[in-house]
Amino acid sequence: MPAPRAGFTLIEVLVVVAVLAVIVGAVVMSATGMDPRRAGREGERLHLLLQLACEQAELDGREVGLHIGATGYGFSLAARDRWAPFASGHRLQERHIHGSVLDVPSMALPATPDFERAPQATCWPTGELSPLEIRVVHTGLARARVRTGADARPLLETSEDGREWRLAGVRP
Repeated sequence: MPAPRAGFTLIEVLVVVAVLAVIVGAVVMSATGMDPRRAGREGERLHLLLQLACEQAELDGREVGLHIGATGYGFSLAARDRWAPFASGHRLQERHIHGSVLDVPSMALPATPDFERAPQATCWPTGELSPLEIRVVHTGLARARVRTGADARPLLETSEDGREWRLAGVRP
């Protein structure tokens, strides 16, 4: 009778290596922001916050401004002679994005939102949004786009290739 062998078979070792590779890949993608779905979620967050800002402008009867930078955005309320940013902890506070950048095709953006200057977009007291297009870019491709719709309300679109856009939540 042959003596039992100690150790692992080649198949067992390959299975363990494959499982470890999948786990390490998932951890690296989530830790570094390399997941392209993150750009879509950031576009959705921006869209919802723009809707909230326009509702806030309509309820308060005052303009709410959107200040955009390549790495984040924030909202401000029209004051007598300036734009006052919303305080930390408010839903419309300044936000930084990670793993993606913002792009506005019609203008060069500062690195971070500049609240000393006029906002790049405004929600009017009527609840309407000034003309706007913001793209959330991930690894060189625009994955989400928030723009002013025909009804002057924020509209969210997504893209797989950065060229063809479809309304978010609508399957082809």
